[in-house]
Amino acid sequence: MQPLLAVYAGYSLNGTHVNPGADLQPYVQDALDEIQYITGSTSTPWGAQRAADGHIAPFPLVYLEIGNEDFFDASGSYDARFAQFYDAIKAAYPDLKLIATTSVTSRTPDILDEHFYETPRSFEEDVHHYDNYSRTGPKSLLANMRRRRVVRFRT
Repeated sequence: MQPLLAVYAGYSLNGTHVNPGADLQPYVQDALDEIQYITGSTSTPWGAQRAADGHIAPFPLVYLEIGNEDFFDASGSYDARFAQFYDAIKAAYPDLKLIATTSVTSRTPDILDEHFYETPRSFEEDVHHYDNYSRTGPKSLLANMRRRRVVRFRT
């Protein structure tokens, strides 16, 4: 099992969002600081803070999800918000696998997190859902939110 870090990307389920650009920048910096806290050596400011907090060794981190359930955001701002996070994180941590919470066109995520709030019957009826998905594009992270959270990667 691998840990997955999800960072706030400017959308709240009450329908509010942070505009991409200067308004979003403090949240992007918070995400970069959090990643450094988790993975940084003790010679970095946040790695040193982690060590001072009692855990000297960095934690392994492979997967980072940008936002959560941003498909609910009626403003349509996720694509630009994702791009801003993506660019900053990939510049500092190019090996991290970045996960989008809904479809984006500005950047190609490593993984697309698809949330399904469906019944077992709807899954049966949607049996061909992935038939035309690209086999070279992002992998899909699947979660059935109605039942226990079962997560699988489509390869």
